[in-house]
Amino acid sequence: MADVPSLAPDYYLGNFLSLLGGLDRYRDLLSDSELGFLARFDQLGHDARCLLVRLLLRKGQWFRISKLHYPELDDLPSALNELRLAGFIETGLAAPHSELNSLLTLAEWRTALVSEDPKAAPLGVSKGATKTQLAALIEQKGLWSSLAEYWRSDCLWLRDDPMALFKLLYFGNSYQDLSEFVLGDMGLRRYENYAVDKALRRFDTRADIDAALLLNQLSEQLELSGRILERDELELMLARCPHPLATGGGLEDKRQQLRGRIARELERRGADDLALAIYGQLAQTPARERSARCLEKLARFEEALAVVEAIIANPWDEQELAAARRMGPRLARQLGRPWLRAPASTIPGQQLALPPFEGKVEQAAVTWFESRGLRAWHLENAFVCGLFGLALWDIIFMPVKGAFDNPFQSRPRDMYRPGFVAARQVALDERLQRLREGELSILTRHFETKQGLVNDWVNWKLFDCEVLEAVLSHLDGALLTDLLERMLKDPQFYRSGWPDLLVLKQVGLAFVEIKGPGDRLQDSQRRWFDWFQARQLDASVLHISWLTGD
Repeated sequence: MADVPSLAPDYYLGNFLSLLGGLDRYRDLLSDSELGFLARFDQLGHDARCLLVRLLLRKGQWFRISKLHYPELDDLPSALNELRLAGFIETGLAAPHSELNSLLTLAEWRTALVSEDPKAAPLGVSKGATKTQLAALIEQKGLWSSLAEYWRSDCLWLRDDPMALFKLLYFGNSYQDLSEFVLGDMGLRRYENYAVDKALRRFDTRADIDAALLLNQLSEQLELSGRILERDELELMLARCPHPLATGGGLEDKRQQLRGRIARELERRGADDLALAIYGQLAQTPARERSARCLEKLARFEEALAVVEAIIANPWDEQELAAARRMGPRLARQLGRPWLRAPASTIPGQQLALPPFEGKVEQAAVTWFESRGLRAWHLENAFVCGLFGLALWDIIFMPVKGAFDNPFQSRPRDMYRPGFVAARQVALDERLQRLREGELSILTRHFETKQGLVNDWVNWKLFDCEVLEAVLSHLDGALLTDLLERMLKDPQFYRSGWPDLLVLKQVGLAFVEIKGPGDRLQDSQRRWFDWFQARQLDASVLHISWLTGD
């Protein structure tokens, strides 16, 4: 393994400066105070910059000066004073009661409490007292203000915390952070060199930015507290959601997704009528499926069945269709009506008893095939995903407005949204035609020139040159095009369910799903087997059991 390069002591400052540089494409949408923050930051010295970035990357806006230890800073007191004079921080303030809990250790609480009230010890400040018990005692004795005063000289308040905004504008989301720079600097990840510029930016108005910030805030709140929020709190969160957004950047998709998540939590609290009303306003999955389930719980079977039939007639995606097909027979029975089931296909299978094997059952199958002179690989979805990624690599990473926010993406933002194909229709049509005509060298070119680059579709460790050679020798352009067209209908759904093994036989490729004792095929796997049978491909299930010593 190659040596991992070491990082400079102030590596985080360089990463933060790179992040600020990426904000240039949004300067026209920043407020005066935000622009002022950037201007004041530019005037800071090295140590003050480092300290400010350190504070910005930590959680919250209150800190203990005595707890700040950064060896790379030559003069911490001087850096603190520079930040104070520049208006970034304030010192000597009494911290709010809500902040003291995290700022102080249990021992510090106990010491300060006894110092403020010598009678506190016999009243409950025992050696084993918890923070909760101490907080109750402090509240009872009215000592919050005294405690805040006691620690005033050691408290620091960060006046501005623009990181939520900066991360949104640079990364386009709330979950990526500056660790992405570190992984890149250390050579652990290499990304495609796609366009990230003003012309292709996600947001074009300040209103869009503010709506995105609000959606991120509400989404994080729901993620952290959704299961414990009461119904009235969920309704308040629902009321705070922005109105429908007729803008780009995926904001309306995110707004509907958030409302759907809130509706699901309301369902869990028995508010099926309210959840049903919310689902009826959404135009994305799984809103119709959840509507049918709410109607079923409300014993409105006629309406539930009508929703299911509408889904089957015009599904929004494959997962929704699968759910509707499962619900249909049950609802029809409730109404005393017949339900025409699709005939179950017969999937070729074989029983195989093997000696006990220490590794995975799939690897045992690979060993068995190889003992019979056949080349086999345990690839699962890496096979079909690898074909998709290599065949369409440059189209996946082509410049599309709002698709790429930062240099650290393994796929475009709209990869799994309904508009992915439409935004690239011309390029896709041309590529599929070339592949249909047998120009499979496209896969080889991308395999060689993109080797090692991060792509959500290509697992370089599994999809190696041997696999590619097997594909090019036995997969014709018409079949590959047929496969890609199927996957483009619902990339997220069809990237899973592929059989475990690729087996190279004398007559061509075979796809084998391995099942151990008690395992059954999933719906997504059955769909692929239906596709195999329609094209007369060699695909089967190998049921493996273990030989006993008897």
